Amino acid sequence: MTTSADDVTPETDDIPSRKPRVRMSGSQRREQLVAVGRKLFAAKGYEAVSVEEIAAKAEVSKPVVYEHFGGKEGLYAVIVDREVTGLIETIMDALIRYQRMLGKNTLWQVGTDHAGIATQMVVERKIAAEEGKTRHDYGREAFIDKIWQWKEESGGTITRQMRRLAA
Repeated sequence: MTTSADDVTPETDDIPSRKPRVRMSGSQRREQLVAVGRKLFAAKGYEAVSVEEIAAKAEVSKPVVYEHFGGKEGLYAVIVDREVTGLIETIMDALIRYQRMLGKNTLWQVGTDHAGIATQMVVERKIAAEEGKTRHDYGREAFIDKIWQWKEESGGTITRQMRRLAA
């Protein structure tokens, strides 16, 4: 009796199993990269972590990291900004609670001044998309002027959003 190639079935044990790849939205991918970067930077420090390692742990290619953050420095800046924001909020909450315990009338007016790193990244992305330039192409003073220009255009957005939320 002869067998043809059609009669042969591969053994399923010989095929390595792979996790199915899930396509994430841009914001989901950014959050994933932030979580991976945060864990690696906390464990090893900034200098010891490479873009290759971040990409490997997140199971993406290096260009994905560059697309979302421009590189390791951009990812680190987002992580530091979030951590600093959380720390400021915790300190403000503790100070307000302490003053209330002393019997003082208190009001915590939400501010927008602590978002400097995030603002810088927004402006950097904007000039890269619109003009194909980096902050280094402008120099410090000219780039700061670009930031102030952007603030004039969109600086009231957070305040308007807070008012709409009745906060």
